[in-house]
Amino acid sequence: MKIRNGILAFILSMSLLGLSPIAQASVLSLLTDSVNSGIINTKMVANHSLSGIDVNATVINGIAVFSGQVNSKAQIEELIHIARSVSGIRGINVSKLRITPQISSQ
Repeated sequence: MKIRNGILAFILSMSLLGLSPIAQASVLSLLTDSVNSGIINTKMVANHSLSGIDVNATVINGIAVFSGQVNSKAQIEELIHIARSVSGIRGINVSKLRITPQISSQ
């Protein structure tokens, strides 16, 4: 975590040289959103209760936006839990998720 923060700080300091304060804030926001999107997607892949779902997570201005298909409301709750665990997430949007129950083959 410390290494990632150090790398992020270095990239930010290099990329922000010569930019106006407004442009600096935009770059910082985009980088933070990109890092947080990656963290959420990584946590989704690592979570066994979410295996087999087709969901993408993006972060836009600190809002985690989930889109795709899940099998249950419990999986939506798990996605919300994951997003809340990420620092910098200000809100969560699950309106683009569809629940399609998995049909068991017996």
